Amino acid sequence: MLLVTSSTAESLVTAAVLAAVGVLFLLRIHVEFELLHAVASSETSSSQPSKTNCPSCGARTTVDGVCDYCEEPLADDSTATDRTDETGRF
Repeated sequence: MLLVTSSTAESLVTAAVLAAVGVLFLLRIHVEFELLHAVASSETSSSQPSKTNCPSCGARTTVDGVCDYCEEPLADDSTATDRTDETGRF
């Protein structure tokens, strides 16, 4: 026969509460991460045009074939395209 004292019962309740709080904390972290990931992913599919640096003058310009500043043609090489915005974020 197993005797359960009040201190053992309190310890079990305390352990259960701590475990529940830990699980809820991890769940919240996971949800926050997923929300941040969704926001970051949607920025790349925004309606803003892609931008690159002009190979002639180095100015930040839209990828439309001609530099918006010096009006030199942009390289047709797709590896020259930089997907960052004015702040330098991807």
